[in-house]
Amino acid sequence: MNKLYELKVAKITHLTTSSVMITFEVPDLLRKVFSFEAGEYLTLQQTINGEKVRRAYSICSGVNEGELSVAVKRVPNGVFSTYATQELKEGDTIEVMPPMGSFVFFYDIFGNRDIMLFSAGSGVTPMMSIAKTALAMTQIKVVFVYGNKSKEETLFFDEIEALKEQYPERFKVHYAFSQEPWGDHYTGRINDEIVNELFEKYKDFNWGRYYACGPTQLVKDLREMLLLRGIDK
Repeated sequence: MNKLYELKVAKITHLTTSSVMITFEVPDLLRKVFSFEAGEYLTLQQTINGEKVRRAYSICSGVNEGELSVAVKRVPNGVFSTYATQELKEGDTIEVMPPMGSFVFFYDIFGNRDIMLFSAGSGVTPMMSIAKTALAMTQIKVVFVYGNKSKEETLFFDEIEALKEQYPERFKVHYAFSQEPWGDHYTGRINDEIVNELFEKYKDFNWGRYYACGPTQLVKDLREMLLLRGIDK
């Protein structure tokens, strides 16, 4: 069983009305224990109303940033997510397991071919880590497709827009808003029409890997779309 370590909450950043980013203070002695690859997650444990509650959340920090952060979005009747978004304070401590997971981007191994990222809702969290790491640590191009209800519901919107300005030639972002159109971005959910249009638009890119994170049906559909395009399993 993986060991739990007590980490202090260094900062809480409100991302939307129902979501926060929690940044942990990692002591020097635990730096190696909590080093991570882009796309990995943390398991958090806290005693809430007298019961130990454990949940896993993806790391949203880039490998290059020197920080350890996760994003938590409140869900209906979610014990931990409600606590994290409404009660947790800077200076509090949470029990945390070291990073783990197989949904990863190894920048020193995969970093020579362009990547396409698909996400919806809070599925954006590991994509932030992957995108920031790829942009900072490699020279590849990143196409980022992100579905949400509206611009206001979009986690990390300001940070994504800042990355677009910082890497205009290498970071291509396409939003799909299902309830509230915005600018020249897609209206509706991510579907095969959008996927086909993006592959045509970026047909000259040197594609290597594709990542999808979000609702189960979306991930399943995207997998089928990619396999039908002849992309290696």
